[in-house]
Amino acid sequence: MSPADVDMVKVSEADLHRFEMALVIACSRRLNTPFKIDFDIVDFPVNEKVVSKMIEPKYFKRRKDDALVVSFDKYWSPFLCNRISVNLPKERWYIPENNFTNLIARKLQTPEQMRFTPDWDGARIFVLGDSVRRHPEGCKEFKILQLDLPYESQFLFKRQTLW
Repeated sequence: MSPADVDMVKVSEADLHRFEMALVIACSRRLNTPFKIDFDIVDFPVNEKVVSKMIEPKYFKRRKDDALVVSFDKYWSPFLCNRISVNLPKERWYIPENNFTNLIARKLQTPEQMRFTPDWDGARIFVLGDSVRRHPEGCKEFKILQLDLPYESQFLFKRQTLW
């Protein structure tokens, strides 16, 4: 897949805010089963004080390049990764369904992405402030989405290290 083939996604302010709220909720609830939240009812500011407690390494794994690591189970439900290897169901912190993760899940279900997971049991992605990346076993890392965020996210950082 060449860089020209990567879709550019303009993320709305509401969708990014709801994704950030979903991450805070996932870290605070630590539920190991998928769940939904009505974001029209639940709304709170995702400010530095709230985020500073959530982005510590003890909450979820990040990579050297500061990408947020998110996995999807076989039912396309997103969860935060607490381990480098396979996350057993009891170790998963599910992220409530939201438009941003739904967009990524739909991209992972395209034929071009499904060829990297023939015995589908989930996928792991790396989310940065400008892109969503994937590194399937036996392949080089590649971009699956280019992101245009409406503001600098408290959770999604620009790529720090190139390897």
